[in-house]
Amino acid sequence: MKELIILGSGGWIPTPKRETCCYLFRTEKTLLFLDAGSGMSNLFDYSDIIKDYDEINIVLSHYHLDHIIGLSFLLNWVRNDQKIIIWGPGAPYYNAGCKQILSTIIGGDYFSRRIDSLTEHVEIKDFPDNQFKINEISLEVYLQSHSSPSFGIKLNNDLYYATDTAVKKETFLHSKDCKLVLHECWDLYEEECTGKHSSLEELLRIVSKNKEQSIRLIHINPNWCLETEKKIAQIIDDRDNFQMATDFEVFNFAK
Repeated sequence: MKELIILGSGGWIPTPKRETCCYLFRTEKTLLFLDAGSGMSNLFDYSDIIKDYDEINIVLSHYHLDHIIGLSFLLNWVRNDQKIIIWGPGAPYYNAGCKQILSTIIGGDYFSRRIDSLTEHVEIKDFPDNQFKINEISLEVYLQSHSSPSFGIKLNNDLYYATDTAVKKETFLHSKDCKLVLHECWDLYEEECTGKHSSLEELLRIVSKNKEQSIRLIHINPNWCLETEKKIAQIIDDRDNFQMATDFEVFNFAK
């Protein structure tokens, strides 16, 4: 069993339709979150899943608030005897390690519990290398182009997660064998981009029509109205494998 549940497909600001980036990937042995945005609040519908695992892994692409605020929600679901391991980028990309960065935000004057005391067993680690393993899951992380250092994250050959990045050809080289690509889509047209985010126009130009690979657009701009989303749906209508992600969407990976 390998399954992805989209808990938050939006960017920056939660909306009635989308929480911010959070993705639950699980196998029979491993529970892993990609980012911890406000989508963590949607765990109300999956609390039984959390109880099935003794260890929870959280892999962060970067430290912007819309990707980490959900760490402060975890107390609502975790058992005190569960182990939590949080992984994130450190030096040389940041002037501090993952533990120091998160301890500044989750704890002290900003939250009632320190990040390292969410349960009795909390470990906070910098990415040990560009390639590492969490139990049976192989991870690869790749530096992206954003206002702060952000990382694309590859899980086995199942999933590639690329949020908060300009469009990069390398992303689609690294993800060519993956069954599912979650790629941010913040602007409609290339001229709107500032080099920190991606546009639908660029993605359509660079992405092939390979029917073996499903692409979900994520980190959706919260300012897009219903008419904008309808326009996007019309633009991508002839691409069955190219869709906007939605919260609570479930993707099952064949063995």
